[in-house]
Amino acid sequence: FGYDPPRNKYPNDGNPGITHFRDQLGTNARSMDDILLFDMAVLGLQDEHANAEANVAAMTNDAIKIGFPTEIFVNLNVPASVRALDGGLSYSGPDRRASASLRNALSQAKMIVSGAGFSMTEEEWPEVESPTLGKVNALYHMLSGFEFEPGTPWTYSVCAQTFTGQIAQWQHNYFLANTTTIADVIDDTRPVGVSHGPAGCFRGYNGNTGESKLRYCGVYQTLAPEFWNMYFEQTGVDMIITPTQFTPIQKNSENAMGTIPIEVKNMTDGTYDTVEMGSTGTTGSVHYS
Repeated sequence: FGYDPPRNKYPNDGNPGITHFRDQLGTNARSMDDILLFDMAVLGLQDEHANAEANVAAMTNDAIKIGFPTEIFVNLNVPASVRALDGGLSYSGPDRRASASLRNALSQAKMIVSGAGFSMTEEEWPEVESPTLGKVNALYHMLSGFEFEPGTPWTYSVCAQTFTGQIAQWQHNYFLANTTTIADVIDDTRPVGVSHGPAGCFRGYNGNTGESKLRYCGVYQTLAPEFWNMYFEQTGVDMIITPTQFTPIQKNSENAMGTIPIEVKNMTDGTYDTVEMGSTGTTGSVHYS
């Protein structure tokens, strides 16, 4: 079992190679009981844990509501306004959906949840009026709708933020002086195989070419929660179950050579065809967030 806690739940001191503004120490354990025990011991939250355990013990399954949203997670139908952006989530690739095996697994999960008596919903994230994108699913606004400055869309890239933060932290920890700039590192990045070119994710993203801006773009983290939490607040959902990528387990060789099988939409008739693609674009869209 693994627990990926929210930012700043546990101290990050002594954790080299991790971005200061995104990543957080988590735990892996043999059971959820062990994870809860660790949390209680490290943070000294004995009373809080006791109260939570009592509340959960008193709940019936039908009091727990589980959501199964599909837009972006299972079916990627990118709005034209998002495709028109330059970089980030502009999505030059085709619309796609999770593979048959993942869709089948999701159907089985629904049957298990329903059979156990949990409350369920298939509601999607609500639509919002985005100043950059127009009326779109709130998740698309969360990922592509903010403005870096008036008139300049925030073309968000998780790969960009994580990469530059890791490089900055690595330089600080091991060089004790920043003898190489992040811009130098990005410029020296090379593609892998015929399909995976990571430099495209972060070269000049958000218009950030200055060193200080390449090192930190954490303002996004203050804007996103409102739109992520919107789903849970409006539906009363306690948790969601979704696939975390569009394909089954990928091989590194498939990614590099562009031979990952993925179901893409025929934009003429709406049917799906399985084609071979590469790059991390075939993984999920918002599970990084």
